[in-house]
Formats: sequence, structure tokens, C-alpha cells
Amino acid sequence: MYYTLMDLLTKKAQLGLNAALFIAYNASKEAPISGATIAEHYNLSSRALEPILQTLGHAGLLQSIKGHSGGYYIKEPDKISIKNIAQCFTCKPTSGNVAFSEFSSILKHSLEESQERFWDKLSKITIKDLYEESKKENIPRLSSKIITFEI
Repeated sequence: MYYTLMDLLTKKAQLGLNAALFIAYNASKEAPISGATIAEHYNLSSRALEPILQTLGHAGLLQSIKGHSGGYYIKEPDKISIKNIAQCFTCKPTSGNVAFSEFSSILKHSLEESQERFWDKLSKITIKDLYEESKKENIPRLSSKIITFEI
């Protein structure tokens, strides 16, 4: 079975990346977006999404405004990379012996080298880059939806 890199990211990392891009695309300091709005838009549970947003906020990647008109926004999307977000949700390695331990050092070296390249590449892709790509794809913004009322 073949897995994509997206499959290898934890579900929380995927939610975090999508939420950050959604916030960058639809919110600003003057018009932050609430977690409930994001959850409703994607038919997610607010209880599942809020811890993700809080993790990103505690890491300094999202800013939040409290209160009735509050919500989240991203202050500097050009300084936040995919790596910054994904690493908020990366599992800590487990210690202990692994079967076939005589091969461990060889595997470790090869995997560490690949991991360095992987994180280096993700550190070069910013939320602003993804935002610009989203604009090119004409992905509609929340504010651009046309609301009609029929009687």
C-alpha cells in the first residue's frame, strides 16, 4: 500500500494545516473568524477543533481576540511555514529497543537524513504561499458568498 505525505501526517496536523490556511484566507485582525464558524463550515465538532486552534495559538501561530466579535487571525502568514504547524502535532519518539537492533543505526541514519530534507522543504512553504495558491485557484472566501433570501 502506498501512502502520501498527507497520509503520514497526524489527523491533528492535517486539521491544523487546514484551519490555519482557512483562517489566513478568510480572516484578519479587523475581522477574525471564530472556531465555531470554521467547525460549522466544515461540519466538524467544535470540541474537536478548538484544541487544535488553541495549540496553534499557544505556539504563537494564531492570534486570538476574545469576546463576542472575537476569533482567530494570522498576523504574519509569510513567517509561518507548514513545518511550524505540523510540528505542533508531531508525536514524540518512543524510546526502547527495536527488533533487529543491529540494523537500527543504519536505518536511523538514513531516516534522519530524509527527515531533515522533509522538514527543510516544509519550512520553505509558508501560509502566505498557500494563500496565494488558493487565490489562483479561485477558492471562494466566506465573505464572497452571495446570500439570497426567498419568500
